[in-house]
Amino acid sequence: MNIAVVIPTVDRPDALRRALTAIRGQSQQAQVILVCPPDASRLPEDVRSDSRIAVVDGVKGLTRQRNLAVASIPESIDYIAFFDDDAVPRSDYLEKAAVVLDANPDIVGVTGAVVRDGAQERVELSADEMSAALDASWADDRDGFEPVTGLYGCNMMIRADVVRATLFDERLPLYGWLEDLDFSRRAMTKGRLVKAHGVVTVHQGNSSGGRKQHRRLGYSQICNPVYLWRKGSLEPKDLAVLVGKPVLASLRGSIIGDERPERRERLKGMGLALGDLVRGRFTPERITEL
Repeated sequence: MNIAVVIPTVDRPDALRRALTAIRGQSQQAQVILVCPPDASRLPEDVRSDSRIAVVDGVKGLTRQRNLAVASIPESIDYIAFFDDDAVPRSDYLEKAAVVLDANPDIVGVTGAVVRDGAQERVELSADEMSAALDASWADDRDGFEPVTGLYGCNMMIRADVVRATLFDERLPLYGWLEDLDFSRRAMTKGRLVKAHGVVTVHQGNSSGGRKQHRRLGYSQICNPVYLWRKGSLEPKDLAVLVGKPVLASLRGSIIGDERPERRERLKGMGLALGDLVRGRFTPERITEL
């Protein structure tokens, strides 16, 4: 099997170096490693000068960066793995994910078991914590997989022909809230998606952004689910959960807890989104103006 790895990145050099070290140390080597920043001149010199890495730059936004990278991948590639720049896959990730796809022609995409996820834990994991989690994961190493309806965008391997036929929705700008769910639902029309237990990664949950980013996130948490429901990627029950859960969390967090200022900024963004939706404006890209 021929594998390409795509890592979009924006100004997180230390995280990117860790991710690339993990990719270069895989038991199954990737034939192509693509790093896609908005501006290559802002990459660390050691990354730019590494002959094993191809850099594709010129656009900003997760979905646009991924699509630009996909357009440059040779036709000889069978599988494309996507990682966030703050995700660190275990050394057998590519090998085990490819085995699942090789053995099951009806499976089109694989996501891995995230043994520590700073984004979900609401902490930024240290390098030592990530290494410890990966080391500990070998003790519970197991094969097998389970069906899922969504791939986790921080780590996923997909058949290249499915990626090219599906692509990522560029109307979901910047960090592309729910872009992985939208892609997954469209990819499911071509085959099964699974979570493979022996395909392991950790996700640092690298923190970034201030008040503006929280306002943008609040806007996306309302606007993006409605937009995806209108385009057919979400069922009404999905919409209710994806809108209701963050609204309730932000309402609660704006009153109690250590994140009151951030949660209030998210509520402001949610209010802006609701105002746009009432006026018939279904515009995820508006967050670039906030």
